[in-house]
Amino acid sequence: MKTNSKRRKDLRLATWNVRTLHITGGLRMTINELRKYKIAIAAIQETRWTKLTPRAFVSSKYNIYTSSQTNKHEFGTAFFVDSNFNHLVKNFTPINERLCILRIKGRFFNYSLINIHAPTNDSEEEAKDQFYEQLERAYSACPKNDVKLVMGDANAKVGRETVYQPTIGRYTACMTIQTKTASD
Repeated sequence: MKTNSKRRKDLRLATWNVRTLHITGGLRMTINELRKYKIAIAAIQETRWTKLTPRAFVSSKYNIYTSSQTNKHEFGTAFFVDSNFNHLVKNFTPINERLCILRIKGRFFNYSLINIHAPTNDSEEEAKDQFYEQLERAYSACPKNDVKLVMGDANAKVGRETVYQPTIGRYTACMTIQTKTASD
């Protein structure tokens, strides 16, 4: 009985690069998927909403906090917070189209959720340096006693170099982890 009541208090966090919410039905499809998996708070990347989009608005099931600084439909980060958990939100800080922070109240500690959409390795060095400097400043600006979670799309490329093929194989999008069973 206690495990069931404990589970109801747990927050299910997720992160998802949706590629765009600037399409007809994109927001509805995203909310349907979050509801399907019972996600309480989702860090969303590449919303592709403009700065003209409201910073915070409510859908039928989720409160949405967005961060975008451009008039172009590119990049953009957001947090989708289930309406049942919106009372836990202490603060939302939009930094730019690649970075935002949601601070939530926890049972013992508060949490600073840092949503990132990092530049790819192919990006200019200056853009990458600027992003990581902003991330470091944002992380340092979070209250010292908060639990800090960096979540989002780090745009990491793993194992694409041919030198690693003997170790990890040609296809790195799928990984299998083998565990030892009691009968082994």
